[in-house]
Amino acid sequence: MIRDLLESDGYSVLTAADGREAAAIVKERREELALVISDFGMPNADGQEVLSTVKGASPGLPVVVMTGYGSPEARAALSADGADAVLLKPFRLEEALDIVHRLTGRH
Repeated sequence: MIRDLLESDGYSVLTAADGREAAAIVKERREELALVISDFGMPNADGQEVLSTVKGASPGLPVVVMTGYGSPEARAALSADGADAVLLKPFRLEEALDIVHRLTGRH
């Protein structure tokens, strides 16, 4: 759904089957990326690992982490580790698009 939403708004989107593939894409194609959206609960490398990989490879690249863990402590930990935004599930697609626009400079 996120991919369809972003593509319908004019964004080019790369997808990954799991966290390991997402981390590899970031390492290989970081110069092409304007933003990373990662689910926290992915197989083979969770959102925390992807966040760490992104911030290590490209510290200025914005990262949005989607999660169902809504505790203030979990959100604070993600922010402290460099997440530029945390999308709490369930969320409205408009909310996701607003965050993407803000982090990519589109308004």
